[in-house]
Amino acid sequence: MVRLHCGTVPTIALSALVIAALGLALIFILERKSRFTWLWLALALTVVVTTALALAPSFAETAPLGSSATELKLARLLERVGIPKDKIRTEDCQDTPDCPPGHVIGIGPTKTILLDRRLTSRTPENQLLQVMAHEAKHFVLDNDFKTVLAVFLLCGWVWLATQICVNGLRRRVRGDAARVLLVLPICGVGFLAFLLAQPAVTTFQCNLELEADRFGLELHRDNEALLDIMRADEKEQPMLYRYTSITRYFRATHPQISDRIHLAETYEPWLHGEPLKYQEYISK
Repeated sequence: MVRLHCGTVPTIALSALVIAALGLALIFILERKSRFTWLWLALALTVVVTTALALAPSFAETAPLGSSATELKLARLLERVGIPKDKIRTEDCQDTPDCPPGHVIGIGPTKTILLDRRLTSRTPENQLLQVMAHEAKHFVLDNDFKTVLAVFLLCGWVWLATQICVNGLRRRVRGDAARVLLVLPICGVGFLAFLLAQPAVTTFQCNLELEADRFGLELHRDNEALLDIMRADEKEQPMLYRYTSITRYFRATHPQISDRIHLAETYEPWLHGEPLKYQEYISK
């Protein structure tokens, strides 16, 4: 089973948010800061996350793309959207059960497409090419400004809500020792603010992935390969075929399988002479 997946910011950003939220709560409680502290902290963490993303390829254990017939086809496919072969690397996911078949790491000039090196031998060629066509969109159009802006907006909202709460509590609680007791409820406010932002975050992520499917179809034009991938996912995880409201707005990182199947079954503008949405990025 091959799952279209994009390894991106959420794990890094969420971990950083949790750690920084605790530190921020302590700073606000024990010291008096300006009303714009939330803004400077949001900018600071955005820089930290961006730097971590940019350095990620330097710490990944990878190897160059091989010279098998499938790998050469893959390289030619990605060259059509301006991705050079040296930006495609393979990794050994044998000891990592949740490793995606392909994903993009890095940001800006460090961006790299990583491919599980076992896929070229265990995955049907048409499906592998469709996976890489999907990832090509993340390389060409995503993981740069959109990612940085999303992290900044999320951090800014969480810390603005936290600062407002702290300012209100500071007027009611006297003494630094007493303020320390407010760390837990203030962290709770930050977590609540994060939950309130989740519908926007999940909608943003799911839209990126669905558009990556569209981009992949325009590039590789193998609707049946995408259908095969999605049907295999449906058999393995039937709960993902159609989401509940909780999953859709608070947990989802990818579109529900029914939406992706519908796209694969209906999106074929090249057969009807209709314009392609991403035509300007794809060479013949």
